[in-house]
Amino acid sequence: MFFLCRILIRKVLSETRILPLFLGEAVVKTLGFNNSGNSAFLASTLVDDEKISQFGVAEWLRRQVVLHQGVSRTIAVNSATEVLEWLGKPAQLSRIVVERIVDLLIDTGDIGQGTAFGQPFLLPMPRRAVVMPGGSIALLGGADLSSRTPTHRLALFPHVQSSSDFSEVDILQELGRPRYELEGVRYPELKSKPPLSATDGEAWSRFASESSRVSRTGRGSFDTLPRQLRKAVALCGLVDVELEQWELRDEAVEFLNLWLGTAEVPEIDILPSGFDPEQLAIVTASPHARLVIEAGPGTGKTHVAIGRIARLIDQGVPASRIWLLSFTRVAVEEMRNRLSEKIGSGSASALNVATFDSFAWRLNTNFDHAGLTAPASYDQAISKTIELLAARDTALEDFLGTIEHVIIDEAQDLVGSRKKMVSLFLEGLSSHCGITVLGDFAQAIYGWQETSAAPNKLLQDALAQRGHLMFQKVRLSTDHRTDNPKLSRMFTDARETLCRADLLPQERYERIRMMIEEVADVAQLGSLESIAAFGGRSLVLFRGRKPLLASTHTLAKRGMRFRIKLSNRSEIVAPWIGAVFAGLDPAVRINRADLDTLLEDAGIDPIDLDAQSAWDELRSISEEPGATISVAAVCSRVERNLPVRFLSDHFGTQGPVFSTIHGSKGTEADKVFMFLPARPNPDVLDTNWDEEARILYVGATRAKRQLLIGSRRSGYMRPAPSGRMWRGRREDFSAEIGLPGDVVPAAQTTDISITRAAVRRLIGIKDVPISCIARRQSGDRAYELVVTDAESAEVAVGYLTDEFADDLARIGGCSRGDLPDLLSGFFVVGGTTVVWKDGPDRAVNYGLALAPVLMGFVQIQIGANE
Repeated sequence: MFFLCRILIRKVLSETRILPLFLGEAVVKTLGFNNSGNSAFLASTLVDDEKISQFGVAEWLRRQVVLHQGVSRTIAVNSATEVLEWLGKPAQLSRIVVERIVDLLIDTGDIGQGTAFGQPFLLPMPRRAVVMPGGSIALLGGADLSSRTPTHRLALFPHVQSSSDFSEVDILQELGRPRYELEGVRYPELKSKPPLSATDGEAWSRFASESSRVSRTGRGSFDTLPRQLRKAVALCGLVDVELEQWELRDEAVEFLNLWLGTAEVPEIDILPSGFDPEQLAIVTASPHARLVIEAGPGTGKTHVAIGRIARLIDQGVPASRIWLLSFTRVAVEEMRNRLSEKIGSGSASALNVATFDSFAWRLNTNFDHAGLTAPASYDQAISKTIELLAARDTALEDFLGTIEHVIIDEAQDLVGSRKKMVSLFLEGLSSHCGITVLGDFAQAIYGWQETSAAPNKLLQDALAQRGHLMFQKVRLSTDHRTDNPKLSRMFTDARETLCRADLLPQERYERIRMMIEEVADVAQLGSLESIAAFGGRSLVLFRGRKPLLASTHTLAKRGMRFRIKLSNRSEIVAPWIGAVFAGLDPAVRINRADLDTLLEDAGIDPIDLDAQSAWDELRSISEEPGATISVAAVCSRVERNLPVRFLSDHFGTQGPVFSTIHGSKGTEADKVFMFLPARPNPDVLDTNWDEEARILYVGATRAKRQLLIGSRRSGYMRPAPSGRMWRGRREDFSAEIGLPGDVVPAAQTTDISITRAAVRRLIGIKDVPISCIARRQSGDRAYELVVTDAESAEVAVGYLTDEFADDLARIGGCSRGDLPDLLSGFFVVGGTTVVWKDGPDRAVNYGLALAPVLMGFVQIQIGANE
């Protein structure tokens, strides 16, 4: 009789989806109901066609964790198992399935696991959206109390096509680099090496010995996969936890093998499928060929550069004799990382990948035999390098003769002394040296930096016209970026218009502007809040810094989430490094247990940073063997050159990126909002109409799917001699804050408790800018930075420099002592790791610290102290 009742209950549950009133209180509680009804989750969703629904079980578990803000793992597993058993599923099978689903949710970071009262405890994780290889978005963390429809019975996570509500991260960012790469090992080498020191190093070695690459399907071995790979497969595909098998789509297979570096076929065999015909012709050209490549937006310039280098090495050119030069550290490190994926970390590390500025510095260091003092700046280093190259020093010529191939990136942006330096460098190379120059006339938007009044040719055009250098001009024309046909056609038409010599410059500008206005969607861009509400794959562009600074200051005052990229700011260095080591003497060495203590003291959430991952990263940058890490070694690496994964060229972690058009070069976004500037005054004779047209073109071509336009004015603003923007009157003004050199950390103090308190406060600032003030005791004292939000007590997080105060005094036409003792109106957005020194060198004191990152405008009223 009991058996028949249970069948009847299951039938009612599955067919009517209504909770029977005769279920007892214990069963109702087990099913996850509460008095509010918000947690109502019908038992029928745990089964699908008489089979256990993995999605239903995962949703049920997520709800329990979120509703109760944490739940005992034992209770969660037991209650889910009891529900499945009540629904007629075998108890042993139900428990196995539930346990494996819990493990997968923990592996993927969908829920967390900690310890409470000596027992494992399941914890809620932050909501985030992970962009999959095929373009769909998996939602991780948290739970919706309304029902969500599964895409498949075996799915573990809800998938959507777009998301503007949660922080978006790319799948590659979510996974991080494979653990074995942190120890300098390539995937094929795992077969012949002993197990690595990483936690799942033995699993990696075993998987590599059995599999040359990730397959589309696998059975009976899922639980033996390395944890990182289990996470990747679970996110990208479908996993049947009962049968321990998985299934992946083709795009996921391709992505995972690229991520792991498991493609072992010869490079030449994969070229036709990886490049279009124009790209393939460049990649497979002779190592000695000299090519000037016109590469428009989205035509795969970087992809071709990487393929070209991989092919050169395949043809026998030593990596150490190849040079790749570009503009920024982030750009060159991005290329090095992509090369590591393509050709292996060993060859990639042997390549000479440098910025133009660091290239000049290296030549000065190695070949300036005149006994001159070291250059004081990059500009001075470039001037001295031009002298060296022009003098044709014997040792320098011998060095140039060893180079077998040079790749110049973003050639159109080389102007002034940098263009002259690169031109002399290329002239000095031996005749057998190959050269690949990548540039685009339509993206030349730095002409304003030229000091000469006479029009100057782009580097690539000048090279192509020098017959003795034997350059061949080729073109990349296929747009691989834009999947909006209307936008793609406009980009092509605009490019052709920029080439038309039969039009006057102002006519070219007006036609480009008209094309953009006709194709783009007109948005109500005056509402900054509506823009800031869009997701992380959006880009908001301004013609210059003035409206960008004004708009982001307004957003900060309204407590909105956004990211901002400013070309005149220092890179953000991973804050957690400074948070760990702030206040420690450089002679101190820490072990793994010490790191746990320091992370906890800094208030770094284990959900945000896994302690083992942090230890592995510190081991990699300290470059020290053994079981301890010295603070001095980490300090030296931070000061010297950190890998790009520790750097960011913008601040903020959520929301769209706000940038100038100039700062957006090399980026792309699904959705681009462009604030169109006012038309230049036709009566101003020195207006460069062609450059203004190219600026509009560059901004528009950042868009992959949608382009929106509008207008916004910043009000009158002017630069100080230092470059700092300010507005208002001399006696009552506001000035930009947060430039390099404005702030020092709360580290030059003997009281370590002050330093650590500043760390905890800065680490606690996430996503939303927090109001900040600066105050001093008297006119000759430094300004102390204090966070003033109502949620916690006041904490000093750093100090304004004397140089900053002097700059304010120059703007106000007064002495430093006449400035107000209390400065306000600006914001702190987090921290950045810095090396601080007490004195000109390390003879007195130095160390690592966490410095505040500031933004906005500081309000100044001269005479406010009276």
